[in-house]
Amino acid sequence: MAAWMSRRAWDSLVAGEACRLCESLEAPGSTEADAADAIGYTVAELEMSVVKLGRDQFAEGYCVVVCKPHVAEPHDLPDGERELFLAEVMRVGAAVQRVFKADKMNYQILGNSVPHTHSHVVPRYWGDPAPGRPYLGDPDRPVLLPEREYLHRAARVRDGLGR
Repeated sequence: MAAWMSRRAWDSLVAGEACRLCESLEAPGSTEADAADAIGYTVAELEMSVVKLGRDQFAEGYCVVVCKPHVAEPHDLPDGERELFLAEVMRVGAAVQRVFKADKMNYQILGNSVPHTHSHVVPRYWGDPAPGRPYLGDPDRPVLLPEREYLHRAARVRDGLGR
């Protein structure tokens, strides 16, 4: 069974110290279309978030919507910003479902390992390996693609967002 990190390490991450999502957003050029990092390929910069096509494409079109400000919980955002972030997550989900013809969309706001508000936007397809359960792929067997396919999928999501 996995153990929590030390309390000190956790509190440091909650405070935004050495946050890999903050680092992803702050890297030069990281919010420009098709910029790539460990999380994935930048699809679009929206008002409250940056949309990334996940590097592990366990589900075709899987994206991560990363909130620009570092807050551990969505409820830590001021009311208008929280509503805007959640609306952007829904907008991404609708675009992914439409573009990739997903049967269902899952939205997962977790933050147990990276306490920076973000949402996993997971398209679900008939016959996937986790019926009736949340699904984020198999970390021991990520589905990695040639760069041209990431760029193609990111462009499809971007087009679906009208960007």
